[in-house]
Amino acid sequence: MRLWISNLLKNNSLLLLLTLVASSLIAKTPTLVQVQTVENQAFYRQASHQPWQALTEGMTLKAGYEIKTLQDTRLVIRFGKYGVVRVAPESQLKLNPPHSIDQETFEFSLVFGKVWAKFKSQLQASRSRLVLRTRNATVRMKGTTYEASFEGQQTQVRVFEGQVNVNNVNAEQEPSLSLEPTEVQGPHEVSRQEWSVIVSAFETVTVSGKSPPVAPMPFQPDASDHWANWNLLQDESF
Repeated sequence: MRLWISNLLKNNSLLLLLTLVASSLIAKTPTLVQVQTVENQAFYRQASHQPWQALTEGMTLKAGYEIKTLQDTRLVIRFGKYGVVRVAPESQLKLNPPHSIDQETFEFSLVFGKVWAKFKSQLQASRSRLVLRTRNATVRMKGTTYEASFEGQQTQVRVFEGQVNVNNVNAEQEPSLSLEPTEVQGPHEVSRQEWSVIVSAFETVTVSGKSPPVAPMPFQPDASDHWANWNLLQDESF
């Protein structure tokens, strides 16, 4: 009888251990970043020295991949259950490695062109879920809808829902999303806080060269902006 009980306890302990290991593996499985839709043609390469290849729907994208669209291309990239990034025609971006322990903070660099990001809000998350970088700016968001473009030495961000934090690359520390917008004054010594601004819904901000972001300005949706109107229509079924 004692032997039977001992074997039962050992088996139960082994079963519990296997369950815990399996749960741990599932929890640490990173979210897949996949191509959801390709209109016309888009291309990718795994490294800058490799040739461009055709991007297809359903393809899984990995850190280090570079992506570009053509003149008439619209591309939708899905970040698991969290949200999507839509890439405008004539744009190029690069997926960067995640920096969070749970692999659930996504980051990419916009080399040139325009993107639209739509992510679900997270009431309990204190950190950013998506980080977008350009040559001179960083945009951090949790649950937000925004458009970002980079041409030449200028980054422009327009927020349609929620809030984002926009800072010049000279500001290395990630600020809290609870900060109030910082007004940039005339010529004077620039503090660290002035390298960063909070941009709210229906506000736009520009970062030029190595200068701090200008103060956010309100904007009105434009009925002739086909790119924004198409994205807003897609967001209705998100």
